Amino acid sequence: MKLERDLQFTKPQMEIILQESIMKKQMGFKEIVEIVLMSFMKAERQLFLEEVSEGNKGNGYRKIMNSFNGSFLELQIPRDRKGLFKPLLLELVRTNQEEIKELAFKLYSSGLSTKDIGEIFETIYGNKYSKSGVSRLCEDSRKEVLKWLQRPVESYYPVIYIDAHYNNVRRDTVKKEAFYVILGLRSDFTREVLSVEAYPTETSNIWSDIFKDLKSRGLEKLNLVVSDGLPGIENAVEENFPETDLQLCVTHLKREMLKQVRSESKYELANDLRYLFETNNENFTYENAKKRLNIIEQKWGKYYPKISDKLTSKRIKYYFTYLNYQHSIQSMIYTTNWIERLNKEFKRVINIRNSMPNPDSAVALVGAVAIKMTGNKYTYPIYKFKNEEKFKMNGMFND
Repeated sequence: MKLERDLQFTKPQMEIILQESIMKKQMGFKEIVEIVLMSFMKAERQLFLEEVSEGNKGNGYRKIMNSFNGSFLELQIPRDRKGLFKPLLLELVRTNQEEIKELAFKLYSSGLSTKDIGEIFETIYGNKYSKSGVSRLCEDSRKEVLKWLQRPVESYYPVIYIDAHYNNVRRDTVKKEAFYVILGLRSDFTREVLSVEAYPTETSNIWSDIFKDLKSRGLEKLNLVVSDGLPGIENAVEENFPETDLQLCVTHLKREMLKQVRSESKYELANDLRYLFETNNENFTYENAKKRLNIIEQKWGKYYPKISDKLTSKRIKYYFTYLNYQHSIQSMIYTTNWIERLNKEFKRVINIRNSMPNPDSAVALVGAVAIKMTGNKYTYPIYKFKNEEKFKMNGMFND
């Protein structure tokens, strides 16, 4: 292209640009770089208007903040009236900037604070980045993460795991708020994080709204939802996925029941509950479980009425849904352990910061960890799910 050939400035031309730009005042390296880059882009625009865009003319400048070799540059980018001029030189600066942004956000989402990143960048690039400077570097990445969290999803997931954890978030004041997370098992046996949402509290009505959002993103069918024992969650599932099974987390139930007895009785009750919620035994059925349930309720209920209430409630059936599935996968679907491990990773990253400045920043940070998990650890297929007949009926997992 003729314009690109014309931009091969000679040494005398470069000397003139430098002399005209800086001979009247003393400047540091940063200021010199800014002036030289803007001078080159101004000359480039003049060539563009002369050679490429007949009838067009200059139309002032637009201001941008950018980073080049570790320094923040304040540049005035020349514009043309038709909006056609794109400085070739600016692409070099932008490429450098994108690399720095990517590194900054990777460090940030791994748990480092903005102060830590600024110190690391000072070592690498020889220029200190302020906390606000690092935050600016991360801003575009945050927007990309939030966009990823609203991406289209698959129409069918055999299993989804849902759970909420609490983190400190600033609105008018700093308080703990609920982060709703959904982890899905895909039809190729891998996993992915489907959703991360922040709300002040956790309720089944909000879960219903999140399910509706997933449906708007393409989800049509589920086989199983695995959840903790949040009151009303069965109604939210029924409203949005009426043909979907619900499994309430057995581990949560055990913890609640163990809180109800004296310390000397905890070991014995734990053994009884392990006997009640047996897994990986193809001969153990729901009918067997009901008999054991009755025995345990009579044994403990006469001393601890709250245990009796839990074991005889209408919701108790949702704790045994796993028995309707292949015994080889029961231990992977009767608790929310998978998603709780994911939430621990989220908390590790967020807790380093004490509190997040706003809900979007918190969701973006959690989302960045979710992207990393989805792209790394969760890419390994879990083939034990392949033999489940319920999934095969949906046309999935066939050889």
